[in-house]
Amino acid sequence: MIAIDSSAIVAIALDEPEARAFAEMIGRNVVFSRKPKPAPITGPTPDWAALEADLDSTVSAAADCNLEIIYRDVYRIHGDRPRLAKWVQMVRSRIGGR
Repeated sequence: MIAIDSSAIVAIALDEPEARAFAEMIGRNVVFSRKPKPAPITGPTPDWAALEADLDSTVSAAADCNLEIIYRDVYRIHGDRPRLAKWVQMVRSRIGGR
């Protein structure tokens, strides 16, 4: 779903082909804002493979866009705060100096 108002374009629950089409449509005119699903990073054990695949898909789709990634609803990490730092490092390693 894509919602447009005077200040923002919001894309919700896009699969990879939709995300690529959306990114091509907006270019660098606005920010491509991605809010990953929290399930792979929450719970007793993070699903690093799923996190990497989702991140790679996002970075690839938004290659020519201004990109922001906001993690939401991360409540159950079982006191394992280093997993959040690991995710941040994973993001930084993929976006480089963008």
